[in-house]
Amino acid sequence: MKRLGEVIPQQTGSNRTLLCIFLVNGSFMLQVATLSYSLPTRTLFSAVSFSAATEQAVLIEGANGAGKTTLLRCLAGLLPDYVGKICFQGIPIRQQRERYLADLLYIGHATALQPDLTVTENLQWYVASLGLATQMTLAAALAKVGLQAWQHTRCQFLSAGQQRKVLLARLLIQRASLWLLDEPLNALDQAGIALVTDLIVQHCQQGGCVVAVTHQPMALIAIESVRVILDG
Repeated sequence: MKRLGEVIPQQTGSNRTLLCIFLVNGSFMLQVATLSYSLPTRTLFSAVSFSAATEQAVLIEGANGAGKTTLLRCLAGLLPDYVGKICFQGIPIRQQRERYLADLLYIGHATALQPDLTVTENLQWYVASLGLATQMTLAAALAKVGLQAWQHTRCQFLSAGQQRKVLLARLLIQRASLWLLDEPLNALDQAGIALVTDLIVQHCQQGGCVVAVTHQPMALIAIESVRVILDG
């Protein structure tokens, strides 16, 4: 069992406080060092540093506007104009972009579904566009997330929670050691929240790592979880 290190407060350049919990003697999958991101009119966050280990979940928390989603998008390689360093398995992601993205699964805040396509067609398009070798059939994944009866329904007719579950099916289909999830509990009922929690726990127990932005508490008792708090 890995040991948790101490809580280290850090003052950022924009007067935000970051609380980082570091692992001692852990096997780090993701390392973030003095990461900063600025808009033309303001700095969203500055000097953010934390590490994410295998078999661990990192929860990014903070007030609206603190830069949580922007931070996650930097980690996902969607905002490459950050200042600082992001390393995956000890190598900066800028030096191994293709390898990093191949081992990464990012689910953003927006559903990004094609409304005129059915649930199954959306997942088929996702698999084909990335050239994925799936680890579970689409039908089995949809059954797992409770959408088997809706697989031939166009996504425009789904509720917000059901659309979210279509995205969650990607967690079952795609092989990736690092999951980056933006508000994964949004719009979900209690059964959906329990499903997401179970998927995160199982992924970490199998040697994966999860970094998630969340406003809601997550019951991750079975695995090690740490909090990175952006205080806006």
